[in-house]
Amino acid sequence: MRASGRQNLILTMRDMTSKTSLGKLDLHIFPDDAFLEPRLFSWHFCSSSQIKVNIAQMLFSNLNERVLKPMQVKTDSTGAIILAGHGTLFTDSLNKELQLTYNSKGITLSDCGRNISFQEIPRFLIPSTRIELVERTDPVIEEFFRKYIDKNSPLTLIKSPSQHLTQIKEALSLIKVCTPKLHNALMTSLRSIVLFQNPVLNSFAALQLHGMIFLNVCRPATTAFFLDGLVHQGGHVIFSEATLNRQDYFKVPPDTKMETISGRKDSRSVYEATHGLYTEYSLIKVMDRARRMLDLAPSKIIELHARTAFILQRLKCDLHRFSLYKSAIFSSKGIELFEYFEQFCNHIEKKWPSAITFDFEDQPDEFDFDKFLRKNSQI
Repeated sequence: MRASGRQNLILTMRDMTSKTSLGKLDLHIFPDDAFLEPRLFSWHFCSSSQIKVNIAQMLFSNLNERVLKPMQVKTDSTGAIILAGHGTLFTDSLNKELQLTYNSKGITLSDCGRNISFQEIPRFLIPSTRIELVERTDPVIEEFFRKYIDKNSPLTLIKSPSQHLTQIKEALSLIKVCTPKLHNALMTSLRSIVLFQNPVLNSFAALQLHGMIFLNVCRPATTAFFLDGLVHQGGHVIFSEATLNRQDYFKVPPDTKMETISGRKDSRSVYEATHGLYTEYSLIKVMDRARRMLDLAPSKIIELHARTAFILQRLKCDLHRFSLYKSAIFSSKGIELFEYFEQFCNHIEKKWPSAITFDFEDQPDEFDFDKFLRKNSQI
């Protein structure tokens, strides 16, 4: 299902890019992977006419070896030129359209025949992966923020995200050991990570920047925090691909609000709530195994222990909400998926009955480990 969904996304992006480029780019020479660049999604789904980025810049990492003629690029209000999948060029020319030439000697910039000096900063990749750790915003990401993020609660990007590299690498290593299939899926589908701080906004992923996840580092950024964030938000990316034909799983329109069906306050759509079941299932599967690894430091085991119990209670609650109305909400395909999550939850609960005795009152969605310790001193 996920492979089919990814292929449909690729075909959609290829078609949209072909129409936008008006024949200026021969898209048949590009590999499929080029059309899964997260910024390309945002370039199309946001107001691309207002973004100071040309379409060729969104494909540069696959285009650069084929650039024989100068191509037009745009600098932003700081003089920067984003080249998706490659890096950033910093110039002193603000809000300017320049010519970029690429050859065996590298990149040159010019303005009406006059060479423009620049500093080239390659994108920062997490070692042994192709996952970009985003170090600054660019016009494409900023347009997404403008359109979808409350301007009264702006995001502040972490200035030096590489300071968290040790914890991110350890989290990815734990995922690989505990759930190799999930790790492989993340390595395939996850393209970029943005670390930010905001007092009210949760971590998130969005189809408008498919393949890019946003983690709110508002609390101590431990290994368990990043394991949680990578599996949760990366899980949204994976599930979006696997359920691209989302109506197959429901009898009702997937955007139907849960509160419309249950009469209880719940602003999520039935599709978003099903998304939640999958990410909770994935988190428990990883963390239940990770918390029992004896070679981890006790403090890490305790935090994984607490997070696993917290997510188990959330999964139980979400399953209960669905169970009362599942025959009205789900198609036969959706019921099969729901019952799989239900059986998994029952299995974990029987194996670990003490998890339901912890106190999670007032626990926010972004898990607060310090609050958990204050309320559960017995651990």
